[in-house]
Amino acid sequence: MFKIEEMTLEQKLGFVYCVRRFQEEDIEFTIKMIKKRAIGCIQLPERYPEICERILKEADYPILIINDTETGFPTTKLPPVPLMSLAACGKKEYYQAYAKWVVSDAKKAGFNGTWGPVIDLVHVEESLDKIPNGVYRKFSNNPYKVAEAAAEIAKIYKDNHYLSTGKHYPGGFSGVDTHMTEGWCDFTKEELKKKSLIPYLELLKKDLLPCIMVDHSAFPKIDPEYPASLSKEVIDIIREEGFDGIMFTDSFAMMGIIQKYGE
Repeated sequence: MFKIEEMTLEQKLGFVYCVRRFQEEDIEFTIKMIKKRAIGCIQLPERYPEICERILKEADYPILIINDTETGFPTTKLPPVPLMSLAACGKKEYYQAYAKWVVSDAKKAGFNGTWGPVIDLVHVEESLDKIPNGVYRKFSNNPYKVAEAAAEIAKIYKDNHYLSTGKHYPGGFSGVDTHMTEGWCDFTKEELKKKSLIPYLELLKKDLLPCIMVDHSAFPKIDPEYPASLSKEVIDIIREEGFDGIMFTDSFAMMGIIQKYGE
């Protein structure tokens, strides 16, 4: 394996990007970059195993192959499991069985990581009618219950060398679908620590938080200029607590970025 100091500028830049949802015409470019060892992460199109096989064959270095597995692996034969339903059972063996099933399906398909578990809190204002991307993805409105569920799942992932990602940092509630418009939250730094950040801090204590995904919501009482994903002030909150792992942004194709900064 080559060392960081031996990498070219192109390789270093490529390693901070995740290629995702590419179309047919993008595949050859992706393969070209892999051959140059200039891509660090790929969200593979799991429904096209022949593409997965080709990419895995071409990558001769450690590359992160990742996808969302919030309610199960996308092509699993088993039914999806809403996280709120899983948490309602409140049984550790259910969390563990769910996590083992995800890891098994994902690893068979060549994946070694996930953007999950979701550790956002459910807020009383939310409903499936108001936020189509909302509550079924979340465990609970109780931050300690969220932390307990996420810890059981993250431990199974860790034991099976399957990289987990807590999301969507820093939590809070925007009342909108952030895929479609910029979210916002009027929490202060102290309010985040007392509620929305509790699952992150609890997982951090247990060494079960290797990665975080940052969302594009605005937190004007913390940073009046930039959304969380571009804000040193927001990101530093968890860094100051000792987190030194990988930080993904949510997709830069989401409206929280595009409507403000363009493509």
